[in-house]
This record gives sequence, structure tokens and C-alpha cells, in this order.
Amino acid sequence: MKYTILVAALVLGACSSPTTPTPSVPQAPTQKASDPAPAPEPAPAPAPAAQTILHATVSSSHWYPNATFTLPDRFDVVIAKDTAKIGTLDPLPFGYYKSDDDFIVKQKDFELVVRAGTFTFNGLAGDAVGTIAK
Repeated sequence: MKYTILVAALVLGACSSPTTPTPSVPQAPTQKASDPAPAPEPAPAPAPAAQTILHATVSSSHWYPNATFTLPDRFDVVIAKDTAKIGTLDPLPFGYYKSDDDFIVKQKDFELVVRAGTFTFNGLAGDAVGTIAK
């Protein structure tokens, strides 16, 4: 019985000993904050659904001597898909398109701006302003 009490005392003493290591609590893995998602790009402007013909009338113009291209007093702008055919020029892509009444055709030697029933043409050959409508 002496040995039983001694063994029990040793076992109890070993369990409450200050030198007994305490179990460590595992740390939760650190999560890095993700970078914010990039802002979505704006949707491209919708292209015209079908062919539209705009009739333009020049109210004022100034053309430089030896200009290789000038606008006549009356001309058409034909809008089809993502291009505009200005007078006798080949179809050209839009630089900006919101509607048939709000667009820009920009080339290296000229720019045609159409807004709210008016147009302006500025380029190396000269300039012109006027009205434009369906």
C-alpha cells in the first residue's frame, strides 16, 4: 500500500508540476489583404445599328489655296456600322460616337464634329461650319 500511495502521489505531483509544458495553441494562418479589384473599363460606345444618311449644308467656310479636299456647299454623311463616309471620302472610323447626332471623326489632317444638328470641319485644307440632319 505504501507503494500505491507513493505512485499515486508521484502521478498527481507530475500532473501539477510547474515544469510541465503547456500545450501551445496553433496560430491561425495570417491572410494577406487582397488588392482591390481594378475598376471595370467603360463599355465601348454602341455602333449605329443600320445605315443612316445625314444631309449637311455649309453655312460658312474658308479653304486654303491649293487645298486638295474641300467640302461642297451640300454633302451627305453616311453612317454605317462603325464608320462615317463624309462626302466623297472613303468611310472613316469614329473617334467618338454617342449617337447619329453626337459623334467625331478625327483623322491626322482633319476633324469633323457633329453635335445637336450642327457640324464643324477643321483641317489642313481649311474649315467649315453648318447644319446637319437626317
